[in-house]
Amino acid sequence: MRGFVPTQQSTVDQMVDMLFKNNRPKATDRVLDPGCGLGAFIEGILRWCKRHHAEVPQIVGIELDKQRADIARQKFLAVPQVEIVTGDFLLDEFEGLFDFIIGNPPYVSILALKEEEKRRFRSRYKCAVGRFDLYMLFFERAVSLGRKGATLVFITPEKYTYVQAGSEVRKLLASHDVTDITLLEEDVFPGRTTYPTISRLRISNVGEHTQIQTRNGASFPVLLPKSGGSWRHLFSNDKPPEVAGSLCLESICRRISCGIATGADGVFVKNAEDLPEYLEQHAWPTISGRQLQPTSSKVKTSSVMLIPYSAESRLKCLEEIGELGDYLKRPEIKSKLALRSCTQRKPWHAFHDAPQMAELLRPKILCKDISDNPVF
Repeated sequence: MRGFVPTQQSTVDQMVDMLFKNNRPKATDRVLDPGCGLGAFIEGILRWCKRHHAEVPQIVGIELDKQRADIARQKFLAVPQVEIVTGDFLLDEFEGLFDFIIGNPPYVSILALKEEEKRRFRSRYKCAVGRFDLYMLFFERAVSLGRKGATLVFITPEKYTYVQAGSEVRKLLASHDVTDITLLEEDVFPGRTTYPTISRLRISNVGEHTQIQTRNGASFPVLLPKSGGSWRHLFSNDKPPEVAGSLCLESICRRISCGIATGADGVFVKNAEDLPEYLEQHAWPTISGRQLQPTSSKVKTSSVMLIPYSAESRLKCLEEIGELGDYLKRPEIKSKLALRSCTQRKPWHAFHDAPQMAELLRPKILCKDISDNPVF
């Protein structure tokens, strides 16, 4: 069930409208729904064709979970144009190219993947860099299966548009024609805060401007950079409304961040009570989102982080950190650290992202980055 989140019918219909905008499907066209689940998008395509008196194209749904695939297969037995394939969209081979691609790829963080899975994906996909998510790889695989001029519509988290791990995805998409990016309300998936975004792409076409639809109703064209840099700054063309007595985080914070990414919390994050005395001088108190309680303003943590960096954010050599260096050099510890992707460009005992120590040691406002409601 990993990564499976059903899509509401209203969102499905919105995406199918975008898929067939100014391009009605023909009976000979092929439509792909990767990760089709129980067939919500296939049902949406059939509704659209009936409503617009259009021919039903050939539809292929691919689903990794056998039980869900069987349910979808039974659901569309009476529709000869629909084929449900049980398979792994990212790793299996599929015949032919497609004219339309639509779907809600699974959102699976790299933290939920086994080491063998990470190695396999990194060896196959350019977009499997840094702290990638599986939905990013779905973009790359889907583009490779589209004909020239094919239309792709995906709903994914907004994060791919600005996080460092999404740089290769942004390069890939910007090399085609990203016609629309629509930022949806946060309650599109009830009970989850994912900041969902619909992306529409014309494969192999050369585009100029991308139409942005923001959550506050604004709509405007932008020119996406092809360098892989962040797109976030392009998604707002006006100032937020001023409310008496309110403050924006950016007006009172030097830096807004998800915190430190070690890439190996099992090595660097310890319970303070279990920490040997010889490591205490290298340990700093730390807290994770799961430890923040929305019902209390008090911050309680028994966790500490072992930090091999100086107060100036310089990575210390192993000899400088003495006992911590000896701990990190243990064969079972060193082997874990060496497997991380960041070691391709950094010393093996470095963090995944270099910590900004001067800022991290200042007073902070804390909140869970993903929750039903923001609590600071």
